[in-house]
Amino acid sequence: MDGGVVDNTPISHAVELGADEIWVVATGYACALDRPPRGALGVALHAATLAIHQRLALDVHRYAGAVDLRVVPPLCPISVPPTDFGQADDLIRRARDHTRVWLERGGPGGSVTAITERDLVTSTVTTMSYTAFPVPADLTVSTPEGESVPVSSLVTGRLLVVQFVRYFGCLPCQDWLMQLDQLAPSLSEHGISVAAIGGSADYQARWLRDEQGVGVPLFLDPDHQFRRAVGLDKRLGLKLLDPRGAAAYTRSLKKGLRPQHITRDTVQAPGVVILDRHHNVCWQYRGHRIGDYPAMHELEQAVHKLVMMT
Repeated sequence: MDGGVVDNTPISHAVELGADEIWVVATGYACALDRPPRGALGVALHAATLAIHQRLALDVHRYAGAVDLRVVPPLCPISVPPTDFGQADDLIRRARDHTRVWLERGGPGGSVTAITERDLVTSTVTTMSYTAFPVPADLTVSTPEGESVPVSSLVTGRLLVVQFVRYFGCLPCQDWLMQLDQLAPSLSEHGISVAAIGGSADYQARWLRDEQGVGVPLFLDPDHQFRRAVGLDKRLGLKLLDPRGAAAYTRSLKKGLRPQHITRDTVQAPGVVILDRHHNVCWQYRGHRIGDYPAMHELEQAVHKLVMMT
């Protein structure tokens, strides 16, 4: 059988041939599809990429202590199926930026940067996942007053929990934000900070902060650069019509929340990411409809696991 199928990254062969320093540039795989692949070809290609990267993970684990093995972290998240070649330019650009950030932060640093089993997504459809990829160090957001703030400065402790709202006037987004606000003091006791990011409507952010008493720091990302950097830039599209989104609005209304002016950012998807102290995204929740946020106990479980790992 073709070696490109059964052993796409032949680390074992390089070792057998006497190599003592090996650099691996993995291409990555569709780790963040929002729906199963369609058709026999799509399913077969997706299965092949998973098998290839499973073999790579096993070889990295096997030979990490035997040779000087340097693995360039592959691009993640990728929501483009292997049958879609129309986004090649964007994937190349993202991979170049991803690798540049990795190199600027020291690259391999004389040690192995390995793809582990934890980095392999076993499910075809990913909503919540542990991951590991860096956020560019030069990213900035702005306060509701327009002051520019480096994203790196938001990470003041062990971890940073970041809520990405559709827009600050979205009722289910406000509902989850207020739950996060209630959880924030207990997170702070463990060195974990929180923040919420919206696209525009600074007046809505100020209203939440000044009139509704929300203590979570609120920031604006009008060009969606931060959202794009963490892989949450896919718009909802027709999923805006998902009846579960209407149900989420109804639940928020019953809690006494009232809708605010709709902005151009209403098409954005909700989501949550957790950054570590090195500004790597280490956990991600990708919402697929209005109000699609993780339950608070799921967030607490993710935080607890990450704290144990760091």
